[in-house]
Amino acid sequence: MVLICKRIAIENPIGVMSTAYRKPDCIIQPYEFGELERKATCLWLKGLPNIKFVVSNLSEDDMVYIVPDKAERERILLSFD
Repeated sequence: MVLICKRIAIENPIGVMSTAYRKPDCIIQPYEFGELERKATCLWLKGLPNIKFVVSNLSEDDMVYIVPDKAERERILLSFD
């Protein structure tokens, strides 16, 4: 069975796919769409327009940086001493 898709969107954080597959069509940040988080996400699109940035009233100081593990959080917090 062969499926033909006119529209495809693949989403993945910045990483290996950019070199293993191809460069993404666009890279978005949640804060560009009104969220507080900061996590670059790549999009590979087929048959879809690139996502456009929405002007946000959040400043750089309002952003939340997501740090995945406890050791990394401690390292960052200790760097402020």
